[in-house]
Amino acid sequence: MTDVFLSYRKSDIRYVQRVSAALEAAGLATWWDEGIWRALKSAKTVLVLWTPAAVSSSFVIEEAERGAKSKKLVQALVEPCEIPTQFIGRKTGQQFYDIVDWRPGFESDGWTKLLDRLQDKCARKRGFFSQKSRRQVDERHWRTGILRADFLSEAPSGAIFADGEGLPEMVVVPAGSFLMGSPKDEESRRQDGREDPQRLVSISKTFAVSRFAMTTAQFANFVEKTGHRTDGVKTHWDGEKWDEAKTLWGQDAQRGTWRENPFQKGSPAERAKLPAILVSWDDAAAYCGWLSTKTGQNYRLLSEAEWEYCCRSGTNTPFYFGDTLSTLQANYNGSYKYGGKRGGRNREATVAVDALPPNDFGLYQMHGNVWEWVQDCYVHGYDAKALDGAPVITTEADYRCMRGGSWSDPPRGVRSACRGWAEPELRAYSVGFRIARDMVR
Repeated sequence: MTDVFLSYRKSDIRYVQRVSAALEAAGLATWWDEGIWRALKSAKTVLVLWTPAAVSSSFVIEEAERGAKSKKLVQALVEPCEIPTQFIGRKTGQQFYDIVDWRPGFESDGWTKLLDRLQDKCARKRGFFSQKSRRQVDERHWRTGILRADFLSEAPSGAIFADGEGLPEMVVVPAGSFLMGSPKDEESRRQDGREDPQRLVSISKTFAVSRFAMTTAQFANFVEKTGHRTDGVKTHWDGEKWDEAKTLWGQDAQRGTWRENPFQKGSPAERAKLPAILVSWDDAAAYCGWLSTKTGQNYRLLSEAEWEYCCRSGTNTPFYFGDTLSTLQANYNGSYKYGGKRGGRNREATVAVDALPPNDFGLYQMHGNVWEWVQDCYVHGYDAKALDGAPVITTEADYRCMRGGSWSDPPRGVRSACRGWAEPELRAYSVGFRIARDMVR
């Protein structure tokens, strides 16, 4: 028997897939495909996903009415809209749950209450898993400490693993194709050709990407284990010792290091979860080299094409959250408008790498917080880019690429297509890095 009948408008299918997968993983059997009235009648609950499109659909309204009449109706707001008045208020005894900012893997208050309500109505307890959903959850939490190395190539997309205790958590990313670059009518796109021409890029092999940007704790572990001298340390000798505190640009000189600086606040435990900043491309590459040696696997920076593919995670909008963005979804300078809407606050600092919701690949904060170094040498435009997602490496370029934007950038700077670049020895308060790992040796 179906636990939850999902009512939705066909144009909202992406929301249905997310919600259905999460409910199935929580042990609730869902329906959202065929045999509508039979399924609705036999379901224990009718969950209506409200969006502007759903509100205008006579089919969704009828399904909601049938659910209300049979006292099965549960309602969730997945896009801002006015829910029809007949389904809200004291007289009807109906309420709705706001999951506008919820994404899989991100426990919002609205989602938690919605799940509790559904499990209550279906007489299920949190933690119960059907055989099917148990398998789904297990598949998403593979660990190399449990798996033999030769099993990892069989790990499904979305599986999470680590190559050792304390090492970065990695997410398996599927092979696929996407349109790289931005369309000419995208708001605030760069008009100088750096995001042109749009090209269909095909990633032919599964690979793994770190769930989060590398943290200060992870970078500190690397420095402690290897004695690595960062580019900052190498560039200043005060006559007695290498001093990284005096090697920042201009007015920022002597204001901090990757270990401690004004833009990473909180207790030592809190700072440990912040992204490592003030690290150069050279430092990031050295970190990958250390991990490769330590694990026997090929760790590296992402190519620029891989980065955009991972950021978009199946979308073609300016942001993986859609056409607009808010500071409830990403850490950027929300004082500026995008899509006619102001995004929110300006935190003026980094936040913990897991503080905001992930995209559909399970990757956190690919918009904002910190720019992320990638493998590629910077070349203007995409004419020289390989169509298989390989990085552009040339001895003629003086700069390396970075992607994602940061806490200090306006929304245009954190778009999926936005590109940045700098000298490989650059260190800045807004720049960190994320890593990739090949799945086949």
